[in-house]
Amino acid sequence: MRDRMGRASGGRKGRTFLIVILALVLGLAVCIALGMFYLHRWRTGDWEPSPVIREFVHEAVDTSDFKEQADALKSDLKELAGSLKEQDVAAAGEARERMRQDMAALREAMDAPLLSAASLSPDLRAELQSAEELLAILDEADTALIAPALALLEERPLSSLRSGDGVRADVLRDYLEFLDAALPALDALIARFESVDLRLLDTDGKLKSYQKKLVELRDRCEPYRLWLPAARAVVGDGGDRLYLLAAQNSSEIRASGGFPGAMGRIRIQNGVLTVSDLQSVYNLLAKNTPGTARITEEEDLLFSERMYLSWDASFSPDFERAASIWALAYEVRFDEPVDGVISCTPAVIPRLLAVLGPITLSNGTELTGENAGRVLGRDLYFQYLGADWQTGGPVIVDGLFSEAARGTLELLLSHLDAETLPKLLPVLQTCVADRTAMVWLADEEEQAAIRAAGWDAGLNRDPTHPAVGIFFNSTVSSKMGWFLDLDPELSAPERNEDGSKTYTLTLRLTNVITPQEEAAASFYILGDSEGLAGNLLILAPAGGRIEEAVTEGGRRLPTASYEGLDAVYLKRITLGYTPLVIRCRITTAPEAETPLTLMTTPTMQAFR
Repeated sequence: MRDRMGRASGGRKGRTFLIVILALVLGLAVCIALGMFYLHRWRTGDWEPSPVIREFVHEAVDTSDFKEQADALKSDLKELAGSLKEQDVAAAGEARERMRQDMAALREAMDAPLLSAASLSPDLRAELQSAEELLAILDEADTALIAPALALLEERPLSSLRSGDGVRADVLRDYLEFLDAALPALDALIARFESVDLRLLDTDGKLKSYQKKLVELRDRCEPYRLWLPAARAVVGDGGDRLYLLAAQNSSEIRASGGFPGAMGRIRIQNGVLTVSDLQSVYNLLAKNTPGTARITEEEDLLFSERMYLSWDASFSPDFERAASIWALAYEVRFDEPVDGVISCTPAVIPRLLAVLGPITLSNGTELTGENAGRVLGRDLYFQYLGADWQTGGPVIVDGLFSEAARGTLELLLSHLDAETLPKLLPVLQTCVADRTAMVWLADEEEQAAIRAAGWDAGLNRDPTHPAVGIFFNSTVSSKMGWFLDLDPELSAPERNEDGSKTYTLTLRLTNVITPQEEAAASFYILGDSEGLAGNLLILAPAGGRIEEAVTEGGRRLPTASYEGLDAVYLKRITLGYTPLVIRCRITTAPEAETPLTLMTTPTMQAFR
């Protein structure tokens, strides 16, 4: 009986245990069914969980691998950015590898059951979707930017830009091609990044900070976007090239910048760019302008028939015209085709030295960003060519000018690195804007890229963006250009019925030499005129006109045209101590979209 009772008792316990298990399973099934029902209603918006449940889910997610991997990825990005900035390719490569590993780990964490269940919460689901999109953006950034940048830095480090006394044009071309592809990719990434909702994911603000840095990087690049095709045109496609480098002297002022007293050759051969020593323009150009240049009647009238001498081609305010004549004159003399002309005035040197640091000339003079303009534009002349000048003075001065140009160029080539290049870009931007640095390329398609970048120093050809041109040419051999103040002022516009606008231009020309300076100067500085002698040309904007041009004394300016633009001019001006004031009415084309701007002969008045 005990045995039967025992067996009976054991059977009841087994049945009881089975009943309990079945009850638990049934209860769990009911809970799961109810849970799935309410989670479905939660996901579809029919029901919201209690704050306690929501807090529990968020706590569970915060303690999961998701948050840990997301933080690790942010750290990887910070290290990668720092290494790229320092050009530490090895460290950047390691940071990128960790980034790829943490991206994979984050994707794995996002696929975990806990997060899959938690994704039924609308806000958590949005957070995970944002994370998935950010990973996709990071994949795209790695493919389009990070991996190509690291490969380029490893294969072509910026330190390899230098090659002896030259620059590796092939290396430079590779970087330009990378940037040309990278900027559109950066635009696309920013647009995609800005569409991601970061409110839930970016609790510490780091992602927003990265987004802001990308936008700032894009904005810094924006002014130079059109420069990339122009720079690629100058560097070329890998073939050999010859450019003339013209050092124009603003003290011998000309409409296109100055007399090209010194010239050199820039050669690209076997992928290496080198610059020869500067020498007298008389040694590089044929004296007479080749007949193929076809000097026009307009040029004879406006420039006193001076353009028949090749080195006086810069009497034309159109640098493209002047440069093409110099190229022809070189080709006639040396029977070698010229691919382009790059020109600069003395204003470029102090601007570069302000970034690069000083250089010292052989006479002991230290040139800095603060004094180089005055030393090159005035002081050397008075030191060696003053009232008591000696026969060797001009040779000494020319030699010191060549030293200044060569020393600045060597300093520039030695600082072609990631730290200095961003500081040099604004310098170039200033120089091309005020026509103190100019470029002309013989190939018309390449020159179109130069024009688009604003490097051409050409005349106003776009009636929608009007500019009035004001140009002065010194007509005697002197160094009086240093003392010219050219001060134009435009009134507020008057709107006309056809949509055009009319401005009053007031132009003041002043010779600022003092009696003391005049007494200390020789004829080499003063020339054979009683003041600053020259011609003035004012060009209307494209599609516009100039009217009522008179001097303050009532002298009416003759009218003409140049290269299809309305013009007024004055010849045989001599500026003494009394300023010459001219007023005229400038009317834009009806389709003008922007206010009238000024383009003028570059002077040295800002460096006094």
